[in-house]
Order: sequence, then C-alpha cells, then structure tokens
Amino acid sequence: MSLRAVGYCRANDIPSAQQELHQQQERIRAYCFQHHLTLEHIYVDAGVSGLHLHRKGLQSLLANAANGQFDVVVVCDTKRLSRRLVDLYKVQNILRKHNVALALCCDDRQTAFLSEEGRLQEYWKDQPNGK
Repeated sequence: MSLRAVGYCRANDIPSAQQELHQQQERIRAYCFQHHLTLEHIYVDAGVSGLHLHRKGLQSLLANAANGQFDVVVVCDTKRLSRRLVDLYKVQNILRKHNVALALCCDDRQTAFLSEEGRLQEYWKDQPNGK
C-alpha cells in the first residue's frame, strides 16, 4: 500500500504567480509518481506572502494533518511553507506530532529532506564530494 500524500504550493502576488503555481503542482505530481506516493490533494495559497502562517491553504493542510488524512506533505521548496525559519520549524513540529513526513522536491540535481533534528539536509547528486 502506498503512502497518502498531499502537496502544498504558494506564490506571491506577482505577474507570473499562476505559471509558478502550475510548475510547482507539476513537480509535486512528478515527485509523487516517481516515489510511488498516492497524491490525494494539492493545497494552494495564491498571491499570499510566506512571512506568516495565517494562510487558508496552509491552515487547512495542518488541520487535515491533525485528522490523520495523509502521511506525507510534498513541497517544492521550504520557502513555499515559510520565509521564516522559526515558522518552518513550527510547521515541521506540527506535522511530526501527527506522524506526517515532509518531503521536498527540489531541482533535478538536488534532493532534500528535513532531518529528525529539524535541520535541512541537502545532497547534491552531481557533486562527487557531496558539496
């Protein structure tokens, strides 16, 4: 049985926001397909700043995490969740409290994940020395 996943996308109110959101959604879909995750839903906050956590899509995601509706949240970049490190840790702790993993689908050269200690770990695939 595959894990139940949801995606989360956010873009500021910029002229290319719709295109950026579409690209994020496509990357999330591809990541889920590649990692055999069942994508249940993609939460979207369009035209919203990442400087606070009071976003309709994010709050809905966190409430549904508390209700056990999914196992993994997939985002393209930690900046989509929050521009503030303290808020990113808050989101990660809420997800961890409800046994929900956080997966980051970065560009083709990079994979990333948040470690149990709450630190962003990155691994560059094309660098032989890992830098």
